[in-house]
Amino acid sequence: MRLLWSAAVIAAAVSSASAFAPVSNGAALTRSGVAMSAVATADVKAKQDASIEKLKAKDASSAALSKDDLNVVFEDEHIVVVSKPSGVLTVPGKDESNPSLNQAVFDRFGSESGRMDKMVVHRLGMDTSGLVVFARTNAALRGMNSLFRTRKVSRKYEALVCGHVAQDSGSIDLPLMRDYECPPFMRVSTDDHQRALIGLDAEIVGKKMLESPKDSLTTYEVVSREDMDGNDVSRLTLTSISGRTHQLNVHCAAIGHPIVGDTVYGFEGEAAANGGLDESALPEDKASAELQQAIASASAGKPISSDIQAKLKAQMSKLQERDRASAPISPDDIDVVFEDEHIVVVNKPCGVLTIPGKEDNPSLNKAVFERYGSESGRMDKMVVHRLGMDTSGLVIFARTNAALRELNSLFRTRKVTRKYEALVCGHVAQDSGSIDLPLMRDYEYPPYMRVSTDEHQRALIALNQEEVGKKILESPKESQTEYVVVSREDMDGNDVSRLTLTSISGRTHQLNVHCAAIGHPIVGDTVYGYGGEAAPTEVWTSLPCQRIRQAQNCSKLLQVLPRKANVCARKIN
Repeated sequence: MRLLWSAAVIAAAVSSASAFAPVSNGAALTRSGVAMSAVATADVKAKQDASIEKLKAKDASSAALSKDDLNVVFEDEHIVVVSKPSGVLTVPGKDESNPSLNQAVFDRFGSESGRMDKMVVHRLGMDTSGLVVFARTNAALRGMNSLFRTRKVSRKYEALVCGHVAQDSGSIDLPLMRDYECPPFMRVSTDDHQRALIGLDAEIVGKKMLESPKDSLTTYEVVSREDMDGNDVSRLTLTSISGRTHQLNVHCAAIGHPIVGDTVYGFEGEAAANGGLDESALPEDKASAELQQAIASASAGKPISSDIQAKLKAQMSKLQERDRASAPISPDDIDVVFEDEHIVVVNKPCGVLTIPGKEDNPSLNKAVFERYGSESGRMDKMVVHRLGMDTSGLVIFARTNAALRELNSLFRTRKVTRKYEALVCGHVAQDSGSIDLPLMRDYEYPPYMRVSTDEHQRALIALNQEEVGKKILESPKESQTEYVVVSREDMDGNDVSRLTLTSISGRTHQLNVHCAAIGHPIVGDTVYGYGGEAAPTEVWTSLPCQRIRQAQNCSKLLQVLPRKANVCARKIN
């Protein structure tokens, strides 16, 4: 679940005060010191202590977040609005050593008071992502607290819930209270549950356990009704009118549509089932126990946005380090194949970046710009296409704006033929053929590519685009490669084939993935080849046994010659 709209966008006030009219819960309850308690104080305290220890352990697992990792959506001298990833605490809790968004924001921006807790306006649960507002000044803190307290902030969330919700929109108006049977979690208030609290000792179980039920209102709209591994789910926009603790989780469970992956209020969670209500009180469109169980099983082990974000961050650091190893190349070192007043065609050596990337790394682009310049005066406005660092071959650069537009059109409409020569593992049986396999980003090995499968696409349903990025969630792209066997050779006693590869569609890493997908990875490919950083091919493709054996026969060669990728892929025209 993620918060879609928070105090950063204070565009509309919430519904009228009539929405908060008290809900009748029967006769008023009175507490009596001599009344027979329906529940033992010691039992409640023991359950509460055990649950709190579990929650402390979960808090300690909060993902580390530095001030440089913050995704700042808005900032001025008064407030900071940050997009919180899932898996990170908003505040550290009782153990101040827990990593938290609050700490990272304080480290980066500080506060007028000099205290990080004096920046906190509201919070999101550890597993919820979305916008969080922090105050930088004391005046901003008072003002934001007033806006939240008087409900002049609209808070919208997106959530995936079990089952197909029948009504396109509606409201859930159910009062909430602490649950003495499953402390410290929440539940829908009932007369029986309130009466059971009479006689409990507030000094032992805490004042919150004995607080009166709080009126709670949630509105919802169905965004879409979807399928998740063959199970019905609905994507909802939820608006929290009253903003109670765990309100959305309890309310969704109380209408028979718990949030997918909710291990507290969902199927066999730690809190009371159905938000504390009897199953007979749930609406007819409720998700059955069998459906909830199937979804729980299907979602177990599925990708979590914060996990993917962490993997992506770690891998990008590796790739940036690799980019820094790009070989220096000067304007005088350029091997120019063709030049006129419009374009320059250069033979790129392997081991050199085509473009510098996010850092000012040595690159062919920079060397060409220093030698020829460009009409626009910008080196990035010369780039028409690129080759991987370990690939050699012809690269075209535009010298004029008109040439750049024309070449971009030619590449976009596939009127340019791109042929490569590659040495691959094993003897490819057919003299020629085509590989027609759609490609997509691999959430398990970001930011690399993989062959698309239905299962892999379904696994992306619950991911948060703001955290993992648009590219991870892009639809699969049709990809086609044609090959011709130039020769079947022997390399240190191992079978290899020299291929001419024609990239019809020109997708990212297309040739590497396609060669690996037919069981003949490019020799020396340290990403998609044997023991590479991307997914092992047996994980995402089904190949004839003969092909698999041929690929495995190359393992010795790839281990002995891990850096020979420089001679194994070459663009020839």
